[in-house]
Amino acid sequence: MDNLDEICSVDGIGAVFLGPVDMGHGLNIFHPEVMTAMDNMIKRVKSFGIPVGTIAVTPDQAKHYKELGITFLALGADTSLLSAGADKLHNDYSEALK
Repeated sequence: MDNLDEICSVDGIGAVFLGPVDMGHGLNIFHPEVMTAMDNMIKRVKSFGIPVGTIAVTPDQAKHYKELGITFLALGADTSLLSAGADKLHNDYSEALK
C-alpha cells in the first residue's frame, strides 16, 4: 500500500490486484480502515490508467467496487465456496443414506 504509486509507475505493469486481507486486519475486510484504504487505492491505480481488481465477498461490496470503476473482480471466497459445497454434499448424501 505504501509503495503503490511506485509499483504503478513501473513500465509494463498490466494490472494491479488489491488484496484486502493484506491490509493489516486479516479476514476483517470490512474494517473501516480496510474499506477506506481499498477505495483510495482503487482510485490511485485508476489514475495511472492501469486495470485494477480485487475480491468482493458480498453483492453489495461488488456493486460498490463497480461504482468506483473497478476493472475486474474475483467474486466470493474459495473457502466459502468449498464449505458451501461440502455442506450441500453432506446434506444430499445424509438424506440418501438414512
